Order: sequence, then C-alpha cells, then structure tokens
Amino acid sequence: MSIDGPYCGARAEPGGFLFDGFHPRESSDRMIQNVVEMRRSVDVLISRSYGAITGGLLAGVETRIKAYVFHSGLGSVLEAYIPNARKVMAALPKDQADKLFAAPAVLLFQNGRLDQGISPDSGVRWNQAGSQPKRIKWYDAGHGLNELADRDRLEWMKEQLGVRPLDPGVSEKLKIDDAR
Repeated sequence: MSIDGPYCGARAEPGGFLFDGFHPRESSDRMIQNVVEMRRSVDVLISRSYGAITGGLLAGVETRIKAYVFHSGLGSVLEAYIPNARKVMAALPKDQADKLFAAPAVLLFQNGRLDQGISPDSGVRWNQAGSQPKRIKWYDAGHGLNELADRDRLEWMKEQLGVRPLDPGVSEKLKIDDAR
C-alpha cells in the first residue's frame, strides 16, 4: 500500500501544500487525516520522508500492523529542513510534536549517509526512538536511497510476510504464460 499524503502525488492541487506555514492548524489536521488513512488494514507499512514521520506516529497507536519500514526519517519533526513543516509542527503541543513510537511490530530503518535533508545525527535519533525488534541500515545514498536499499527492503518484507520462493514448476508455468 502506498498512500499519498494530502496535497501530495495523485492528491496534489495547484497552490495546495501539505505543510502550509500560514495555516498551521489545517496542516496539523491534514497530518492527523493522513495517519487515519494509513490505519486501514495493512500488514507492512513502508513510509518515506514525511511518510516516515506519520508512519512513526501511526506505529504508536496502531497494533494491527506487524512490520514497518521507515525510509529517511527525522529524529524530531522539529528538525525538518522544510520551513513550512517547522511552522506546522511548532504549532502542536510539544508532547505531540515529538511523540515517536513504541510499536508492537518489527521495524526496518533505512537511511542515506548523503541525505541533504536529514542530518546523520537526526537519523540516528530516529533509529534509536524505535522499539525492538528493529534492523537499522545505512546506505551511501541521498534522501531517495538507492537500488541496494530497494533490494534490502524487498527481502526484509518477504521475510516478515513469510513469502517463500515459487515452486520451480509454478515458476516455469508463469514463464510460459508470460510468453503467450
């Protein structure tokens, strides 16, 4: 499952911003709505950047998700390099703005050593905030990470979901069906 946050991706609107520094309360409401949307029946949640922030908040309240991947998250949302995001988060009470997670789930943290938007110190704090069990991976990559991170994420998700390799007979049949 991949959810676009309000005013992001397929939900983008001209002139609309997820983090609107002039309307912090509305932006906070959009963040809460995004967490509500994420709660809809999933086993594994992959969340990136802003999504890692809302995914971390979700992990603190949602017990049905058994595994989370946090890709390029911040140690504190107040450290965001996006000025409007800082204004919105500053409008929240401090105990809500920095509330991270104690998830009853398995966690995978993926971080880029070359990320221009998140300092390594912030990434380390984000990783430390997560409950156990967790796996932490760092890559020689920027905010979007790289192909190695994609492969690691896929393998980890297969492990968490108990996905086994296809039976050779089934695999061969799929190749034949694809050729038609």
